[in-house]
Amino acid sequence: GKSSYYGIVKERLYQSAKTECPGDPSREQQSRQHREMREEVYEDVDQILAKAVDEIWEMFDDDGNGMFDFDETSAFIKHTLTEMGESPEYTEADFLQCFSVFAKGGKGFMTQPEMLIFIKKVAGL
Repeated sequence: GKSSYYGIVKERLYQSAKTECPGDPSREQQSRQHREMREEVYEDVDQILAKAVDEIWEMFDDDGNGMFDFDETSAFIKHTLTEMGESPEYTEADFLQCFSVFAKGGKGFMTQPEMLIFIKKVAGL
């Protein structure tokens, strides 16, 4: 159902972030290993988020046109807030302001790449 993507994303992010450093490497080795791990995690995060956006579209793109209009985006946001244990209530003015920032050009819909940017901003990535 509509709640599956949130748990999947959370678990995938957690699993991609779990790493262990072997032995007692030098600072230079540690630095290089950490840099490589961060790069891998960011690649994993991008892949995970891209899959999550695909799942979000499958669940909330009611008319199947490949774009989120105002109502579809609002349904996704309310569902996500509820899943996170937050109040799904917000003013329409606040939503319109946020929607217009991410749905570029005043076109009245949001694309998958724009949703990916939105999720990264919300997640602090």
